[in-house]
Amino acid sequence: MTLTAILAVWAVHLAATVSPGPAFVVAVRTAVADGPRVALPFALGIAMGGLCWAIAALSGLHLLFLALPAVFALLKFAGAAFLILIAIQTWRHAHDPLPVSAPGTLPRSAGKAIRLGLLTQFANPKTALFFGAVFAGLVPPGTPLPALALILGLVFLNESLGFVLLGLAFSRPAIRRGYARLKTTIDRSFGALMAALGIKVALT
Repeated sequence: MTLTAILAVWAVHLAATVSPGPAFVVAVRTAVADGPRVALPFALGIAMGGLCWAIAALSGLHLLFLALPAVFALLKFAGAAFLILIAIQTWRHAHDPLPVSAPGTLPRSAGKAIRLGLLTQFANPKTALFFGAVFAGLVPPGTPLPALALILGLVFLNESLGFVLLGLAFSRPAIRRGYARLKTTIDRSFGALMAALGIKVALT
């Protein structure tokens, strides 16, 4: 496998990473609500989830989804239900003030933030189909293990760096102050958008 092909995989995945979707919306909401100390471990969870989907695609999971559409549908509806649950919780707590934490504490633990990132990434099994399509077109059979490891490393880098930067951008103090003033409206907008994305995951 040539360096050009590896860079092509990296570029296609990078474009997909920065495209708005469920992970993007939850990342923005997490950053503005909880700040960078929660947004950064959330980004790690997203990156770990993306890496898991990439490994699964290389292992042929996307072929299983294509051969057994009922399995794919089950995972898809489960993921959609998770996204809609987040939407409902966000809408219900729209009136709640931002959590105030004592110095040195986290509004949400790092472990819970990582878990939220993982579950958000796992909520969209179409990611496995995306990786399967990209790998089928750009990663030829018999690709050496070092090249595969490099591709997986680039996937993790794209996901982690992209969502770290997103988290840092939307957790800036000025943005969080603006969010605090308009929290009810913004949270209801986030909730409606998450519900729409959940329905989209279920129906496409």
